[in-house]
Amino acid sequence: MPPSDTGVPPTCGGEGAPCFEDTECCDEGGMTGACVALSCALCTASEATLGSTCDPTSTTACCGVARCGKVSGPDDDRCCLTDGFECAFDTDCCGGMRCNETVCACQGSGEPCIEAIECCGGLVCTDGVCGT
Repeated sequence: MPPSDTGVPPTCGGEGAPCFEDTECCDEGGMTGACVALSCALCTASEATLGSTCDPTSTTACCGVARCGKVSGPDDDRCCLTDGFECAFDTDCCGGMRCNETVCACQGSGEPCIEAIECCGGLVCTDGVCGT
């Protein structure tokens, strides 16, 4: 969004601007601005924002780099972030992953999981635990 005629900069950021909350991101061109992985992203009307419920059968259910994953249980499908993406809170990350120094960190062997995407380097999620 360009500065207003008064010379005052916009109060929201465009796509790629740093952010912590959706309200910090501008809507542009009929798309909604949302904060995903600490950067503003533009979302279509059919894409859910980080933390919102989503359709796990859709590959385009979530805005930006977020994916539709299990968050707190097998029936809790929400847009979340996977290993290596920037985060502000543990709840930004999928399943048992935690926001470790602003990055979602995968779960190691013996750590809790809901689905395999949470487990590090080829580990699988069996009976709620990452392992081989």
